[in-house]
Amino acid sequence: MRFSIQFEQALPYYQGAPAVYVRLIGPAGDREVLALVDSGSQYCLFNGGFAPLIGIQLLEGRPIVLSSLGGQVQGYLHRIGLEIQGFR
Repeated sequence: MRFSIQFEQALPYYQGAPAVYVRLIGPAGDREVLALVDSGSQYCLFNGGFAPLIGIQLLEGRPIVLSSLGGQVQGYLHRIGLEIQGFR
């Protein structure tokens, strides 16, 4: 399925990079957060502090080491729902 989303507002978040409000949907809750748009990223990354708020046991995810220009960081992969302006 192919579709496009018209955003009413793109917010500067970091040095003018666009950000949008998204809803993280987990097995036991959901939470609206402001997310930086990074079209070159392989994964969607969110602060681990949101995990318990949506019913995710953070450390039970699949461990992964993520690399960027700033170095490496430990992450944990989870499959969750994501809603952007009403689209899931």
